[in-house]
Amino acid sequence: MTLVPADLRRADGSLADRLLGWRPRVSCQDGLLRTISWFEESFAAA
Repeated sequence: MTLVPADLRRADGSLADRLLGWRPRVSCQDGLLRTISWFEESFAAA
């Protein structure tokens, strides 16, 4: 496995776009914020 510096890693949806015509509807930043909010709400009562 080749190690890549963290600042060079990023999601690439080009294969999904080419093969399936899929494109993300939510930006990476918005998706992360939504995920964090979901975890906070879901586990706050636990």
